[in-house]
Amino acid sequence: TLNNIARWNGLAWVCLGSGINGTVTSLCVYKDKLYAGGTFTSAGGVSVNNIACWDGSTWANVGGGVSYTGGITVSTILVYNNDLYVGGTFQLVNGDPIDNIAKWNDTAWSDVGGGMRYTGAITVSTITFHEVDKKLYVEGKYQMTSNNAIRYQIQSWDATNWQLIDGETSNPIHAISDVEKTLFVGGAFRGIGSDSTINYLAAYVPRGGRMHNQLTEAQAPEQHMFELYPNPVTDNLYMKLIPTDEMNEDEFTFTLTDILGKVAAQVTLKGSDLKFVRNDIPAGIYHYDIANVSKSTIQKGKVVFR
Repeated sequence: TLNNIARWNGLAWVCLGSGINGTVTSLCVYKDKLYAGGTFTSAGGVSVNNIACWDGSTWANVGGGVSYTGGITVSTILVYNNDLYVGGTFQLVNGDPIDNIAKWNDTAWSDVGGGMRYTGAITVSTITFHEVDKKLYVEGKYQMTSNNAIRYQIQSWDATNWQLIDGETSNPIHAISDVEKTLFVGGAFRGIGSDSTINYLAAYVPRGGRMHNQLTEAQAPEQHMFELYPNPVTDNLYMKLIPTDEMNEDEFTFTLTDILGKVAAQVTLKGSDLKFVRNDIPAGIYHYDIANVSKSTIQKGKVVFR
């Protein structure tokens, strides 16, 4: 039985001990051990608090772990300056008051510059290392006391001090990544920091400490998607359109191809509750593509026919 974590040995998935009793949201290798973070209280039968390490044969508690009286989770784990940095939603680390970000040196936990202490509930969801200035960049969510509005903010950490950067948004930041020495920020935002023209994807340049629209603006993601069910399919496949204010289309082309790329079916469907009649589609794994009237793909994925 695989419980929330597994290893691929080249041929099959195998379990790591008896697994973990809750959700795993982050993994990282540190000093030849695999660290797993998330929301759970047991790993391999060992009592833990939302983080555990695997040495290849057994699970172990990581210095008492992290905890909080409300919803607890470890969202992100990263190695920096020979320490393991952990971010998430927590206020206690091994019983000590530490807010939402902490570091582990393979022996003990310690505070990271006072943590992400904004007003309101905070979650650290993303940590990344920027090669150019050798700093960590940390994204957190916080709640304003004046009107309970949610804000998302990025700070940098140089192993000594925190520094706010010009990266606040009112919509989620989903990813921060260093690519060829440029720090990219992606999310659902329309405007970030002091630049209201940057949508969904931004590049950060440390010079001047602000976001720059150095990219051709990322194309806005399609706002309407389909819920496909059931999957696997035994008879017919149904597609329910999830509408948005910007969606005004009701005609779509559904294309089904097999694993060799051969088109198995292509039909035009109209409306918001659609049905694809299986007919003589053989059992197997298929790729599907849903396109609008201008033939632009708006959703694709895999579906299994039994």
